[in-house]
Amino acid sequence: MVPGMAPKPAPPMPAQPKKPQHMLVLGTGFVGRYVSERLLSQGWRVSGTCTSAAKKMELELLGMTASVLDATTSNIADLHALQDATHLLISIPPIPGVGDPLLSSHADLQTTLTSGNLQWLCYLSSTSVYGDCGGAWVDEDHVVNPKSASSKLRYAAEQGWLDLVDELDLSAFILRLGGIYGPGRRLRYANTSIHFTI
Repeated sequence: MVPGMAPKPAPPMPAQPKKPQHMLVLGTGFVGRYVSERLLSQGWRVSGTCTSAAKKMELELLGMTASVLDATTSNIADLHALQDATHLLISIPPIPGVGDPLLSSHADLQTTLTSGNLQWLCYLSSTSVYGDCGGAWVDEDHVVNPKSASSKLRYAAEQGWLDLVDELDLSAFILRLGGIYGPGRRLRYANTSIHFTI
């Protein structure tokens, strides 16, 4: 170096391209597919599970990475997208006699998520956990009072996912959905069936 001359600064390191967020949708049914399509259009990586090879092909045509998963028998640790996902949407309903099928493998699930990239998860539940409110307005501060067997399973699943998230020190969202209607869905009222076509 020449005396009195400042050293030449090193050239800046090239910026690493930002990895897209990766959503894993466990149970890519009507709602899960809708969310997946929206996220894909925003540049997210999206993976999803389904219950048949035909559904897997449909999801792959959308641009998703898809896996066939039987939540009652598959080993959750074998779901490779679970390690890589930054966000997790759970849309698999609880099963009578089993409860939440994913939480039944709590230890495997916890180990897999602990060593992964997960930032938050969202569990899709049901407004049925509030019980019969007699037509009164209900919001998230309303007392939970599940009466039916299915609503009790839903509420137990909510608590199970919240407990898991506490252990992992992650953020969680519980969305309690009402009736889900849309294109191709049927709304049943008394003995009448109304088919929406949009």
